[in-house]
This record gives sequence, C-alpha cells and structure tokens, in this order.
Amino acid sequence: MMGLLARVAVLAALSHAAALRAAPTQSRPLSRPKMSAADGAGVGSFRWEGDSERRPLGSMERLLCARRSWNSAMTTAHVSAALLQGPPPTEDELLAGLTWVLQRHPLLRACVRGKGKFAVRGATPYPLHSDYLGRAVAYNEELLRVYPDEDIQHFAPSPLSAEELGRRALRVERSVAWRRGFRREMDELLLDEEGDGPLWRLTLYADEGSAAESVLVYAANHAISDQLSFNLVLSQLLRACAESRAGRALPPPEPLPLPPSVEGALLGKEQRQAEDIKSRLELIIGRFGEPVGPTVPLPEMLGGPRKLLPSWEPGRARWASIKYALWQLGASGMKVLPRWVPRGEQITPELEPLYEHRGRRTGVALRTVDAADLSALRLACRSRGVTVSAALCAATALGASDAMGEPSRGRERYKLLQAVDMRPLGEHAADWAEGTVVAGTGSLDLLLDLPSAAGEAVRAGAIDQFWACASECHRQTREWIAAGWARESLLLFSCGWEFMNMNRVVELGSQDRTTLGRAYSAGISNVGVYSHDTKYGDLTLSELYFGISQTVSAPSISVSSVTVDGKLCVTVAYATPIWSEDDASSYADDLITTLRAAASAH
Repeated sequence: MMGLLARVAVLAALSHAAALRAAPTQSRPLSRPKMSAADGAGVGSFRWEGDSERRPLGSMERLLCARRSWNSAMTTAHVSAALLQGPPPTEDELLAGLTWVLQRHPLLRACVRGKGKFAVRGATPYPLHSDYLGRAVAYNEELLRVYPDEDIQHFAPSPLSAEELGRRALRVERSVAWRRGFRREMDELLLDEEGDGPLWRLTLYADEGSAAESVLVYAANHAISDQLSFNLVLSQLLRACAESRAGRALPPPEPLPLPPSVEGALLGKEQRQAEDIKSRLELIIGRFGEPVGPTVPLPEMLGGPRKLLPSWEPGRARWASIKYALWQLGASGMKVLPRWVPRGEQITPELEPLYEHRGRRTGVALRTVDAADLSALRLACRSRGVTVSAALCAATALGASDAMGEPSRGRERYKLLQAVDMRPLGEHAADWAEGTVVAGTGSLDLLLDLPSAAGEAVRAGAIDQFWACASECHRQTREWIAAGWARESLLLFSCGWEFMNMNRVVELGSQDRTTLGRAYSAGISNVGVYSHDTKYGDLTLSELYFGISQTVSAPSISVSSVTVDGKLCVTVAYATPIWSEDDASSYADDLITTLRAAASAH
C-alpha cells in the first residue's frame, strides 16, 4: 500500500487544479452526524477520538471498510479457521459464549454510520487500462475531493442486544466442507454495513453425529479486528464453552473501552475531516505562529512597533516523515507478477474477463511445519541472530524469485510486505488497545535483490543464501522500527486520504494491465505463537489458519502463519488466474521444504 501512495503523491499534484474546479459541483450529503456531548469540542464534527461509544474511523479503517463496486462484497475480508478436536460446540454453547464476548469488546457490537465524502453513488467497475495516471486524471471527480467531509464515517454501537447480535453472527453448517466456506468468505463476504450489524460472522462446521472434530470459520470486516484480535476472541469463546460444559458460570463480562484507531494511537487523536483543506494541512505540516523576537520600532505607516521574526508551530510531519516519503518514492522497480502471466496488451479481449478484478478469485493452500522441525528452525535462527519471522520473510521472498525471476537479468528487485503489530509501537510502548478487539496491524516494506530461482538454489543445498536473505530481512525490519517508521508510514497513508478516495484509487490500480493490482512481490504476516490456552475442557485447538482476500489488490502471493501448540500453521493465499491452483500448491510445498532445509542446518 505504501508503494501505491508514492504514485498517489504524483497523481495529486497532476490533478489538483482540475479537482478544485470540479469540487463545487459535486453532490454532498445534506446533514452532519451528531456526536454525544461527551466529545466536548468535537460535537457534531468528530474532531477527536475518545468517546466511550463512538468515534470516527481512522484512515486504515476506512480503507478496510471498502466494498467492491460490482457486488458490494468486502474488498479486504479477514477470514480465519480454527480446527477443534473433541465434541463440537453446540449452538447454545456458542451463543452463550458470543453474548459474553460481545458485551466485553465494543467493536464487535459496532456499526459503521455515515457514508463519507468519498462515497460514489452508483459506482461502476473500472475497465482494464494501461495508463494509470491518465485514467486517474480522467476519473478525477471520483478520486480527488478536497472539501470538508459532511457525513463522516464513524463507529457507533448497534441498537441490538448482545444476544441478538450473537444470533445474527452465528451460522451452523452440518458438513465438513469448511475449506470451501473459508475460500468463499474471502470473496463473497456481505455484511450489514448500513444496518445494525454485526460486522463479522462465525460459522460452525460440524458433521452430523461427529464426536471428534469441528471447525469455526470467522469472517469479518477487517476494520474491526485483525488476527491477534480473533485469537483473543477465540480463546474467550472456547473458555466460555468449557465453563458451560463444566456447569460453572462465567464471571460477568467487564466492558472494555472503545479503542482508538491505529492512527489515533500513533499520530494523535485529533481529526479534522469536517474542516477545510487549510486546517487539515496545518494538522499535518504545521503553521506559522505569533511573531517572536525583539520588538522593532517601525513607523505607524508600516504597522507600528512589532515583532518580526516568524515562528513555526509544527504539525505531525517531521524530518523522518520526509525521509520516509523519499525512501518510498525510490522503492520501486520490483517484480510483481509470475513469468507465466500475460503482460499489458498480451491480455487480449478474450482474456480480459479472466484477468480483470471481477474475474479473479482468491485461493488458499494450507500447510504445517511440525513441532520438531519448528523447534529446530528456531534454534537455527537463534544461533544466527535472526528471528523465525525473518526466516519466514526469506522463504517467502525466495519462493517469489522462483516464479518471477528472469535468468537473463541477473539479480532483480523483490519488494516484500511484512505485517507489523502496531500495539507496542505507540507513544508509551504499551498496548494502546488495552486488551480489546481492534485492527491494530500495520506493515513495513523490505527490499531484496535476488537472482532468479534463488529458492531452488537453497533447496539444492545453497543454504548460506537463505541465511544471508534472512539476515537482511532481520536487519531491515529492526532499522525500520528503530527509525520510527511505523508512525511515518501511517502519516503518509493518512495524507493520501486528505485528498484522495483511496478505496477507488486501489480499485483503479487493480485494473492496471501491468500489475493486475499486485503491489508487492509477496507478503508475509506471522503473528507468532498463539498466546492463549489450546485446551478448554474436552475441546482442543489443533490448528489455526487465516488470511485476507487477494482478489482486488494484494501482494502477488501472501503467506500467513501462526504457531499453535508448537506447530506452525501456514496459509498461502493467492488470486487466480494470476496463480493457478497447481502453481500456488507448488509454491506452498517449496516454502515448507525451504524452511525444513533451514531447520536442518542447525
């Protein structure tokens, strides 16, 4: 996404003048939403996060709330599958547990109110194109709007009870076809966005008469939760089931406060969506303050005695912000499509229905690394001063070089999107979410120069190349965090939202013939060890998989992982036909083989 914003900065400069002419004629909502009096100075304008029940959406949350223009399904659905051993939970047990969880976590019972100024009535899909900037200028009226927002998107509590929300969220499928359901939710998730919620659902897959296993599939609007949040919800839900079976009552749920957005936590809780562009820019870059210095005795005709030295009241931007923006502008030229994908005009009219965003589908390949191999990998990483996450980054990127590298071109650039938990990166280095459900994840970019088929070379015995790549991933990650670029990446993204309809920008990019919406060579999200109990009475969590939709815009291929009871559970997500099922399956197999080769090197 940060790579996309480098283009957006250029786009804004090119089309700003046209937007100023077009903006006054664009239709706007007639009224502003009202906020509770608890917000103080922000009443009616949602200027501040901090209300105990409602707040404006942050920039990333607005992006994650996007829906597809052609069918209203979530653009970036977050889906997770929990495999359980033991007697399947009953519907009543799950409803009771969900009621308890809903009373504790405010975003699980939230709705999104307000359309936002970037809402496009009757939005239609963009056609495939080969001129990104030219198309952006042509669609300027949709993409660039600088006037104040009069219908701010905001979270508000559902008027429904926790019990009713639980009933709405829960589905029961008397089958074991959870893999089909897992994939379906990636592309077909329709939620009650404009009604009373909830913004997620949970499906129990349990075969009739099964006494041994079941699967819970969670699908959500990614704006309200991430995988760490679902891990928490899952643990509390299974604990509630275990207590019910044991005949013990759960303690009354203690409601948690509404968490800030990730921008609110790292940048500050003030928002100025309802104010003019000058005020919004001042929040970002600052403004001139009262003059300072000695009073100069000027004649009355020149204004009389006064101080002349200008002062500057800084905004959120700082030198690190400029440095990060310049780094992003140079972080380009990476491989994003496998060798077998037709490029540009090679996508003939006959192929267009397959490769445009409406023709693509998200697929998944699920794999595991057993506890013995993972333990050996951890020791091998430790002996070389890197983390398991760095090893996963290396394996992910090396696999991309197998599919994308051109042997005749030597080393080529690969750009890896690595998910980062932003909870510890706030001002006070503490969990600003305070233990509640939230979308608290950001990302960083890793740039790697690799030869063609680098993964094949590692699997053939060149294990030193693997550790060199893992060390480079580890180094870049540590430097990114130490430089404070978690904050700067959010600031850059938020700047884009001040002018641009980022949801439509992403959809426009998804129709670019040269990238097909692939902004990175690969992506990796490793949430580490599942940090809760895995055994709940006679129920045991055995495996856990997760991912997000890849159809509209995503890395070329994405890897998600979590460690459950010593075993690494890996989800490889991709978009067809960019990747066929066979090609993605081979990538997943090679990924596991590469990790095992690294583990054996200890």
